[in-house]
Amino acid sequence: MNIANAPGLDNHGQVNFSGFSLMPKYIFLRRGIDAPFGFAISLEPEFERIDNISGGRGKNFSMETRVYFDAELISKTLLVAANIIYLPEANNEPDGGTSRSAPFGVTGAMSYRITPDTFVGGEVEYYRAYQSLGFSNSVGAAFYAGPTLHLQMGPKAFLSLAWSAQLSSSQPLTADRVEAWNQADLSRQRARMVFGVEF
Repeated sequence: MNIANAPGLDNHGQVNFSGFSLMPKYIFLRRGIDAPFGFAISLEPEFERIDNISGGRGKNFSMETRVYFDAELISKTLLVAANIIYLPEANNEPDGGTSRSAPFGVTGAMSYRITPDTFVGGEVEYYRAYQSLGFSNSVGAAFYAGPTLHLQMGPKAFLSLAWSAQLSSSQPLTADRVEAWNQADLSRQRARMVFGVEF
């Protein structure tokens, strides 16, 4: 991490062990084998010992939970998918303070096969941010949309790319929150790259 000339933050540079995470995923239904649609759940517990804003020592605990659904509208050609995402997070900050947050999101995507190994499509996403571990004290919401690309790289490897931009957002109107986009709690743009290998 390298921080230089950032307003409100001390200059800071270090290479350190940040933390660790796991991401077990359980597939309840396999599309086309167990049912006409797929259904799975993943849990990603994560611990971070370095504050990702200031670079100081901290203790951050989170548990990203995802519920996956997918189906084929046209066999092996047109695919649809939906995810439900919940990310409770507790952070003990370097200055001794604590914070709690729990973003909640719903996403939907559609992909069309243009070659035997290539799918192109689009994705829409809706997220709402909370300053609590439950669904209370909402600090804003945002709607995103953007393109996706999936490349099958042989029988057991793939690469997925996605990018989306915040098209609309909402937030509590206070004296210090009058900007058009809620970038304090929800990012202006989102990007994702996943490389997977089955074994």
